[in-house]
Amino acid sequence: YQFFITYDKNIPILEAVFNCLELFLTIIAFIISCLTTRYSEFEVLGTECEAKCPMNDFNIFSKIFIFWMKTILKQGYKSTADLAQYLLPICDYMKSLHAFNAFESANRKYNSNKLKPKTEITLFPLLVWTAWTPYLFGSLMELIHVCVDLSQPFILSKLIDFVSDTEHLWHGLCYAVAYSLINLISQLLECHSNLFINMAYYRTSSALISALYQKMLRLSQLGPSSLTLLAVMLIVGPFTTFVMTRIDTLQTKQMQLKDKRMEQISEVLSNIKLLKLFGWEKPFIDRISETRRQELHTLKLKNYFWSCIDVLWIVVPFIIAGITFTIFIYTSGQPFTAKTAFVSLSVYISLKAPMGS
Repeated sequence: YQFFITYDKNIPILEAVFNCLELFLTIIAFIISCLTTRYSEFEVLGTECEAKCPMNDFNIFSKIFIFWMKTILKQGYKSTADLAQYLLPICDYMKSLHAFNAFESANRKYNSNKLKPKTEITLFPLLVWTAWTPYLFGSLMELIHVCVDLSQPFILSKLIDFVSDTEHLWHGLCYAVAYSLINLISQLLECHSNLFINMAYYRTSSALISALYQKMLRLSQLGPSSLTLLAVMLIVGPFTTFVMTRIDTLQTKQMQLKDKRMEQISEVLSNIKLLKLFGWEKPFIDRISETRRQELHTLKLKNYFWSCIDVLWIVVPFIIAGITFTIFIYTSGQPFTAKTAFVSLSVYISLKAPMGS
């Protein structure tokens, strides 16, 4: 490339052109390789297409600029329908099973020799091992984000000096481009820092909750009578599913009626002169009122179903506790102590939120 810099005639022109063409094509090939994905864009007819994980299967530009959100944003802008079908699946790394397996492997590594009585089990290294990768990346990005933010006042001062002084135009253009790029990089770093920190939080939370539930199930105070919880859940679960399905259906119907009412109001406002001229106010008002009445009726039914769900999950823990305690008293032959009652009640109340969701 020395030919184009020094215009050295000893270098063959054809060789210089080919070298520059090779560099140009290499850069294009690199950009195209960054745009590729790890999966095929084609689908086999007759087979169900698997959803792709944004953290593993999308290209690097989609990961950096979060382009994998465009489908959800586009569908949310176009319609107010349920967006659950457009949500991407949870990556394997973020699943509760993966986090708990990492927690268990760390527990076997750090606490394998601490099974003697009166020996403390160390929890902090287990949590660090479970989510150290997202914590590390999130912390590094937050550090870089702070450094980039501190450079913004320096570029801004240079830009103000350029406006007041008589410098070359390209200096001001460079300052403006640098300031814009710093703002863009700062926002991207902050976004990815929050993403990785939230990933670490959810992995840690999933591992701790799984470990606590496993410990509670092993240290049951009621023995086989605690299986009453499973029996009640088999009865309550289908009912809850039916009610939630009805709530989703009513929510969709309510949004459709709301859109219909807004279209009718827009139609009336855009043709208000004709309505006043021919005296058509009453029919159009009746039509809008009827749509509003249907919308309120749907909203009322939805609130009734939500009330049923709320009352159900307030009462269910006490019903389970009453049935379980009764079976325990008549079948176990053991004394029913205050410790057994209060520990079991606290476990049932703590399980209320996970069972409800």
